Amino acid sequence: MALSLLFVAPALVTWGLSRYSHNDAWDAYACAHGSTSGIDCSKYSAPRTSAPSPAMREGGHVRVKIDGKDQIAPTDITCFSLQSPPMLDISVGSNPGIYAISLNDTSPPTVHSLLLNPAGQGFTFDENTGEGRAAVTRTGDSYRITGEVVDHSDLKRALKPFEIDVSCSAGK
Repeated sequence: MALSLLFVAPALVTWGLSRYSHNDAWDAYACAHGSTSGIDCSKYSAPRTSAPSPAMREGGHVRVKIDGKDQIAPTDITCFSLQSPPMLDISVGSNPGIYAISLNDTSPPTVHSLLLNPAGQGFTFDENTGEGRAAVTRTGDSYRITGEVVDHSDLKRALKPFEIDVSCSAGK
């Protein structure tokens, strides 16, 4: 199992990073953090309004449970809101995050994708693959995301239940 993780975890992280590098919200996040290599950051300027409306803020708290086990989640949470299409991307941990959460920030919100990588394990959900399931509810600036993610350390790609509670002030 350890040998399979040696090959699966880096491949999963590379897969996740390559998927997010082409996502407008993550490009905007990279621009905001000065990682502009190959990205046209001019299209991510803030909309002109009578009052400034920052799109990126530090988040509040996070609690993650996978397969019934509490995960130790880092406390640095970055939330990035994109107005068109309405997306909310949440990064927890090092850039782009040990946990990367992408929500369609509509009413009601839906989960676009998840990349959960605690301790080198890889768990994912993507609304376009049909593998796993995820639902989100919003109360103010807090989100509760639940469902089943694909376990990439399991050759059978078993589904594992998960729960995420996160607060993020970058939403609507």
